Amino acid sequence: MVPLMHGTGLFNTFGTLLTAGEVVFPGGTRLEAARVWHAVERHRVTNLLIAGNAVARPAGG
Repeated sequence: MVPLMHGTGLFNTFGTLLTAGEVVFPGGTRLEAARVWHAVERHRVTNLLIAGNAVARPAGG
């Protein structure tokens, strides 16, 4: 849920891909909790990176 322009999002995405993992992008141009949770359910996401209140609050946390 962290944007790729943020170091946390970028480096964790690279790390996941370098270890043969898969990365899911929910789409859209802004953070929308419903879209994220739909992608989590649809793609059976097992790990979700949330960095700080700026991301946690819109996600319903």
